[in-house]
Amino acid sequence: MIYKDLAQPEQWSNVVIGEGCRSGPGLVLTVFKRIELGRHVEVGPYVSLSDSNHSCMPVNGPVLRKSPIQPEGDGALRIGDRTRIGAHAVIAGNITIGQWSVIAAGSIVHSDVPDACIVAGNPARITAVYDPASSMWIRVHSQEEVEQVLSRRKEQPLLSICIPTYNRMGHLEACLNSIFSQIGPTDLVEVIVSDNASTDGTEKVATRFLEQYPNMRYIRNPENIGADRNIIQAAGMARGIFLKLNGDDDYFLEEAVPLLLSTLHNHSDCSLVHTIPWRRDGGISRGNGAEAYLGTVSNHAVAMTLTTFRRADWEKITDRTAWGSTSLSQVYWQYQILSHNPKFCTLGRNLYHYAGKAPDGYNFGKVAIRHYMQALSYFEGAGLSKEAITTEMTKVLYGTLIPWYTRIVQEKLGTDVSGFEDYYTECYRDQPYYEEVLLKIRAITALSRH
Repeated sequence: MIYKDLAQPEQWSNVVIGEGCRSGPGLVLTVFKRIELGRHVEVGPYVSLSDSNHSCMPVNGPVLRKSPIQPEGDGALRIGDRTRIGAHAVIAGNITIGQWSVIAAGSIVHSDVPDACIVAGNPARITAVYDPASSMWIRVHSQEEVEQVLSRRKEQPLLSICIPTYNRMGHLEACLNSIFSQIGPTDLVEVIVSDNASTDGTEKVATRFLEQYPNMRYIRNPENIGADRNIIQAAGMARGIFLKLNGDDDYFLEEAVPLLLSTLHNHSDCSLVHTIPWRRDGGISRGNGAEAYLGTVSNHAVAMTLTTFRRADWEKITDRTAWGSTSLSQVYWQYQILSHNPKFCTLGRNLYHYAGKAPDGYNFGKVAIRHYMQALSYFEGAGLSKEAITTEMTKVLYGTLIPWYTRIVQEKLGTDVSGFEDYYTECYRDQPYYEEVLLKIRAITALSRH
């Protein structure tokens, strides 16, 4: 099939074509009020799209149209992102075609199509519905079967994005905008906000999205239960096949959510899906076991936004609150999960825009040195070897700890670094480079006095 590429989004007074759309020859648009094509819509040859509700029948070549009826209300025909429309199909009326849907060749569509459904026939009916639980398109033979799969999908979407938040109304609004601008009200993704008794306008921000999107859920704690417990609570609310914790100041880049969903669908057997922002080659790699995971992910496991958990594996952790005072529950979860499902995959792509806030709310040395090393030691002999842990210690010291400590001190970021030298000594005193690095740390510390 030959497509014409539309490299840039185009917009007229009554026709909107999103970026990345492609069309075969012979596309006919009949517009009374408005036609909208989302992003990356693929249209086969000799397709007819109209926002008017008329009877029509395909013939060999053009489409014969009868009795056009101008649409009521806003009168828009809306076709969602990544929809594929087969050759000689006709879509007509004030209707919405959901995201990720497929219109079979020769179909005549006069009614709404939910997200991720396949329709065929004249008049078109739903013949298959995507089911996140099985990662398969389920064949359906009646409207009752359609409703059963759609109902199950609403209760168990593909992904739950869980956002713990506290007094970050501006960041939360930007974060939610970055998500819903890409997914809309789809039932394939639920967004959960756990508000830790914020005293700013967080509740108003969340309520506004809640009123607009049925796939949004919001809980407000009557009192502040602490960051760690709020993180655990947010994850515990998830109903999706996969769950991911997301910092309220970590915003999804354009097209990031669909890319993540595609990765989850194609690697649904993996217990962990981790994005590696510095690699940026777009490649997906699979691995097996805790030691391979440590070598690949390193201490970026502490960044909760980067890791997505297969919820069935996460729920096998018997006590998910056991490390709730370490600020690193997510690290323990990852290695616990790998102990019973060692399959993981990594995506070499940055999916987020970060607000650039320095680490705050905890002591940097206590968490990044003591607690992280304690987490790794906990799994020594239970997936991690002493040699792998020692290698990781060196990598983290030179790649993260010293650079961040230098930045915090030099730029006076306000992060608590008290006792940094003591935490370093506690964990690194037996390493051959201990004395050399200790002098470097003291030199950096001296900068704070000037």
